[in-house]
Amino acid sequence: MLIFIRQVLRIIGKVRKALSGAALALVSTFTLGVVGFHYLERLTWFDSIYFTFVTMATIGYGDITPHTFWGKVLVMIISVLGISSFAVVVTSLLQSLVTEKLEVMLGLVASYFTDHVVVCGWCDASKAAIGELLASTRKNIVLVDDKLDKNPFEDPRVHFVKGDYKDPSVLKKAGVKRATDAIVTTGSDSDTILTVLRIKSLKKDIHIAAEAISGSVRDILKEAGADHVITSSEFGGRLLAASVSQPGTTTLFDDLTSTGAGNDVYEIRAPEEVIGLSFKEILVKVKEGYNMIVVAVRRGDRVIINPDPSLRVESGDHLIVISTPEDIRRARSLRS
Repeated sequence: MLIFIRQVLRIIGKVRKALSGAALALVSTFTLGVVGFHYLERLTWFDSIYFTFVTMATIGYGDITPHTFWGKVLVMIISVLGISSFAVVVTSLLQSLVTEKLEVMLGLVASYFTDHVVVCGWCDASKAAIGELLASTRKNIVLVDDKLDKNPFEDPRVHFVKGDYKDPSVLKKAGVKRATDAIVTTGSDSDTILTVLRIKSLKKDIHIAAEAISGSVRDILKEAGADHVITSSEFGGRLLAASVSQPGTTTLFDDLTSTGAGNDVYEIRAPEEVIGLSFKEILVKVKEGYNMIVVAVRRGDRVIINPDPSLRVESGDHLIVISTPEDIRRARSLRS
């Protein structure tokens, strides 16, 4: 609702001059009609107001009609001026709506989102990341890039800002200070490092996931402020090698990384009924109750992969599970 109100105010700001001119014309025309009909047609002030209104609105009930020559002339003048003023208002609004839509599509309008994800850079990785976010979360997304001509997504949850993501003013336009997360995938390690630094300078506590082209910059990106660094080339190389020696693992990862289809990896807050249970007990309980496979436990910033069977889950822990989208939705609906 807040975003809608801000868009309406932006449109009103654009047509303010035209609306003020039309408003002045309407008021002047109305005043002319009231005064003219009162003195020319000898109508009461109330009847003059009434007759001017129905004349300007072109309603024309016919219960009051002009009888003098100049009264008839005044009706013609009031009718033309009233229709013209209304036409100016309607035309200005329509033009502003079309202009606003075009500017939003071309990435010329600042984002009004809050608690959103800012994605810096347009490539296959960012395209896949946005698709995954749309399928698995309810978060709004702001895509920032200077090479795109228009927003590549028609989804209203994706806002496009055209500009250099290394420029602080562009990042502010994308609402980085109001965002919770940022994904940086520029295709250039140097650009990625600089972008991470720029984002952190604007908001210290934002969570940043960055793509590294070379594994050698992983530590540099961490020092720059990236919370997670993904080296896509190394991961892809490992999968290619695994497809030769361990083809089953490749099939597994292919299924887990396919958006909205088959199984996927999710993180959920540990249900109350498993708090205090051992990991061994949780494996069975979660599988039987929710049809999910627990593969890790996140405790704060620490992720415990394949925990010891005796590890007991504590309040505030999160479970990382393998599940289908349908089972995740069912589990969330049971807990809500």
